[in-house]
Amino acid sequence: MKKGKMGALNKKEADIKRNKQIFILVCLIIIVVIVVAMIMNSINNNKKGQRNIDISSIVRNAETKIIYVSSSDSKKCKKCSTIRKYLDSQNIKYVTYDVESYSKKEYKEMLKTIEINPDDFDYPAVIYIREGRLYSNIINLEDTKPVKEFIDTYDLKEIK
Repeated sequence: MKKGKMGALNKKEADIKRNKQIFILVCLIIIVVIVVAMIMNSINNNKKGQRNIDISSIVRNAETKIIYVSSSDSKKCKKCSTIRKYLDSQNIKYVTYDVESYSKKEYKEMLKTIEINPDDFDYPAVIYIREGRLYSNIINLEDTKPVKEFIDTYDLKEIK
């Protein structure tokens, strides 16, 4: 009889131990999924550049930045993804100004902040702001050749 009670106790202990192991395994899986999601989100944000950037703070703080002005709507900007991919392939550190994320008024204000006439501007465009002032830009890009020349001319790979 004693043997039967001991067997039942050992079975209960084994069940409890197995349940703890399953609980720990489920917790670890949840943690891994969360970490992987955070890493993927970070990678996607880095590839996309920053969204909803504040150009006026870049100017006010006399920062040096490369701004890629584009539209996430491929119907409005057929070459935007091509130019973005090229910038990424060249490891250019840039921030993205997606015109779809702003109102027309905000878009025009952004251009006026860096002293660009909105009537003269179109995207995709790469804007080089040096120490808070418009230094140079290329607009209405059709292919990557002018982007390559722009990068080489201003050593944009060196901008952090």
